[in-house]
Amino acid sequence: MKDLKRIPMEHLHNLRDLGGYACEGGKSVRYHKLYRCEGPDRLTAEEWRFLIEELGIRTVIDLRSDGERAYAPYTAPAEVEQIGYSLQKVEVPGKDPRELKPEELEEMASQGFGKSLAEGYVNMVEKGPERVAHVLKLVAEGLRKGAVLYHCTAGKDRTGVTSALIYLLCGVADVDIVADYQVSATCLSASPMFQNIPEGMKDLMGSAPENMVRFLANFHQKDYLSLLKANGLTGEVISSIRESVME
Repeated sequence: MKDLKRIPMEHLHNLRDLGGYACEGGKSVRYHKLYRCEGPDRLTAEEWRFLIEELGIRTVIDLRSDGERAYAPYTAPAEVEQIGYSLQKVEVPGKDPRELKPEELEEMASQGFGKSLAEGYVNMVEKGPERVAHVLKLVAEGLRKGAVLYHCTAGKDRTGVTSALIYLLCGVADVDIVADYQVSATCLSASPMFQNIPEGMKDLMGSAPENMVRFLANFHQKDYLSLLKANGLTGEVISSIRESVME
């Protein structure tokens, strides 16, 4: 498999390899170790074979809520360990945003992300550090078996925060983390989920750089790393991730 950042697939528009960015100490993030995407519930058997045989994926981590999983379920092939673990404490409704009334859209947005995406990203860590720490532990464990794919519904928010934290553990520069984050909305623009989005949902469905800029500022200023360590993120997990994905 070639070193591709975005991997084109018919039913995944935001399947991306985390590899390719410079890390601290002159190292870089390896390709073919970590992947991120939107929900894979529409994948065909042939597409699953591609993920397994070509990308080497052996673990899939589903960061969605129980409601989202019930709304768009899937079953990975037997060769893949499928793990469902909600990154957020709140129950994000499993609904298609195009089918909701304006007041329902506002309620869904406030449940999942507060007043803005930027606030939602901060809340993921500040209100659920034990969950974030556990997701990183799941990533580390999965990497021992092969490549890991993690996803949420849109593949940009919970998945974006997880990616940012992994990059931070590896010493990737903030500018690269922001740039990587803001690509999501462009990649997802071709997805049916993002077609004819109501006006009230456009910010929620975007990936404006200022959302990640604020998250990174909080990470550094409020020392989120210490917060995560106090809530279950061990040195062993950090070392395992770094050793698996840095070269």
